[in-house]
Amino acid sequence: MSIIEEKLFLLNCVYKFFDDFVESNYKMACAKGCAACCTRHVTGTTLEAYRLLKGLRRSGRDDFPVRLDQAAGAGIFRPGLTTNALAMACMSKHEPLVEKPGSDQGPCPLLENEICPVYEDRPFGCRGMLSKTRCRPGGQGEVPSELISVVTICNQIIEHLDVGGSYGNMIDLLLVLTDEKKAFQYTEGEGLIIPGCSPTKTVPGFLVPPENEAVVQDFIDKLFQLDCSGRTFQQKMSLVRDTPF
Repeated sequence: MSIIEEKLFLLNCVYKFFDDFVESNYKMACAKGCAACCTRHVTGTTLEAYRLLKGLRRSGRDDFPVRLDQAAGAGIFRPGLTTNALAMACMSKHEPLVEKPGSDQGPCPLLENEICPVYEDRPFGCRGMLSKTRCRPGGQGEVPSELISVVTICNQIIEHLDVGGSYGNMIDLLLVLTDEKKAFQYTEGEGLIIPGCSPTKTVPGFLVPPENEAVVQDFIDKLFQLDCSGRTFQQKMSLVRDTPF
């Protein structure tokens, strides 16, 4: 497999392992047509955007670049810190950057009648947005503390997998990758630093509060030992990345 295929394979492993973990341990209220959390503020990595872009093209929805461009205004949330940069700041006891929320309250530009047309290809920023109770507009989600920690470490692992790429608003990332030259540069392993987005970083350590350590450690141990075509997930990650994992 090429390097991008290896990375997509490992990303799929994280997605499926997380989905199975949630299904086996929690009863969530999220259902088809429940789109209160489907906003324009979803963040993620270039790797996830590339996977999502492939799904959009398979769906035959040729109008998505126009819809994305119309939504890419100044009001969307553009993070100044990646998940791993935040972890690094916390571990070094530095005050992290205070992020300002986006002012644009519009729905995700990909939504169609409150339904995601590329649900199976949704990034982890959507996949990890869960609630035990219905959170209609104006309401709040209810998420167990340990699940929030699991979501955080999954985001850290995905970012580590995509080092050399960028982290930002999914709308911005998708728009950049619609440029065939930039997409080719990214898939060839040359990296893709995008103005206005932050470079992805390696995992400096996992952000886990003490009360959630047991659940999170069990999740990590099982994910790392997951069989991935004859090698463990951890072994495959170390082969794809040039730094130990």
